[in-house]
Amino acid sequence: MQEDVILLTCDIGESLTTITLSNGEVLKLASESLPPALPSPGQKLSPLLIDELQAAAQKKEIARKVFAILDRRLQSTSRIHKKLTDNGYDSELVTQVLDKFAESGLLSDTIFAEAYCRDALSSKLVGRMYLVSKLRNFGVNRDIVDAVTFEQLPIELEQELCNKASIKWWQKKARGDYYKDEQRCRRFLAGRGFNLSIISSAVKQTKESSQS
Repeated sequence: MQEDVILLTCDIGESLTTITLSNGEVLKLASESLPPALPSPGQKLSPLLIDELQAAAQKKEIARKVFAILDRRLQSTSRIHKKLTDNGYDSELVTQVLDKFAESGLLSDTIFAEAYCRDALSSKLVGRMYLVSKLRNFGVNRDIVDAVTFEQLPIELEQELCNKASIKWWQKKARGDYYKDEQRCRRFLAGRGFNLSIISSAVKQTKESSQS
């Protein structure tokens, strides 16, 4: 027969409540998540109420983990969710906490995607498909990815970056066989995530300049 669990202490603070149970558990939870039906110290707790307190305590711990992750660097919601569930936290509770962060503006896949694009474009000559692929790998929603990448990398800028990447390629990689060099340059630019029409324009311009 399962032994009764007694509420020993309940220290309610402005934002944090610490609860001590007779089974040795010490639960720290947000004061706002304290169940209204919590009995007075010395009384028995129902299994349902214990589960509720444990879930609230885990959500508080999850929230601390999320703050710690975001303090180090921006992350996508999907990556944070995976990291926490891989560490043993309940998937549904993680989702509830992340939803709260999103509602309060503390977590945003749009802000993450914008920051990622700015960082990538400041250090690499890449096209929109490169950004799309990377952000999708981070688990960012396709609608957000499309909106952010078009905003951060308009066609004119993508063409400019592709031209620069092509010029660098011709300067460093060309071997003098212009037909083969053109095919190699096209493959290189495609690997950088530029689309075919932008590549064609860039290769035509930069190939002609390299021959002059």
